[in-house]
Amino acid sequence: MLNDSLSFSPEELRQILEEELGLHPQARLVDLYKLLNQSHYGPTHIDPDPDKIARNLRRELNSITEHAGNFWQDIGCGRGFYRINLVALISMPKIPFSRFTSFSDYMSERFRKVGRKQIDILTQSLLNSRCAAGIDPENWHRIWKDALPLVLEFIKPTATEQAELDQYIHNDQIPSHSKKYRELYSPHYRVIHHTQLSNFPNLARP
Repeated sequence: MLNDSLSFSPEELRQILEEELGLHPQARLVDLYKLLNQSHYGPTHIDPDPDKIARNLRRELNSITEHAGNFWQDIGCGRGFYRINLVALISMPKIPFSRFTSFSDYMSERFRKVGRKQIDILTQSLLNSRCAAGIDPENWHRIWKDALPLVLEFIKPTATEQAELDQYIHNDQIPSHSKKYRELYSPHYRVIHHTQLSNFPNLARP
């Protein structure tokens, strides 16, 4: 486990947001809230039960029929966390990933056949990437409050979106991605610390 969460300068936060919106231009308020929480705390919000982590990974792998995106996304300015595509768990043909917009039945079958060893490696990488102290709600709320004016330079949330996020904040919950984000980008990733990347040889090195 990691000793503590990360912190970022305003310039670094801008970089993180710009990179996210460059990849996912239709991201909404809850998506950027989720992004910044992951940037600071990685996968700390997940239940640390390794059996549950593994079951959820298997369930998601069995459901994948399409994916658009990159093998990895740096959400920590090169010194923190990365979102890694679950593609990292399978051997890919030598075709640029940018050309994949959907998977054939053959590729879907490869996801279903991911072995226990790969799932165990990702499970342990996730556990190693959690912050030992957990998420301090008071500290996180302060981080988000400070970051919000910058976020609002990039997007204009509706009153409904703001009310929805306020409810998550009130309940100290980390939201799922917005419906639009899921429909457009079909996200299938996990967040790990950069020190864990060497566990995934199928990833192109950042």
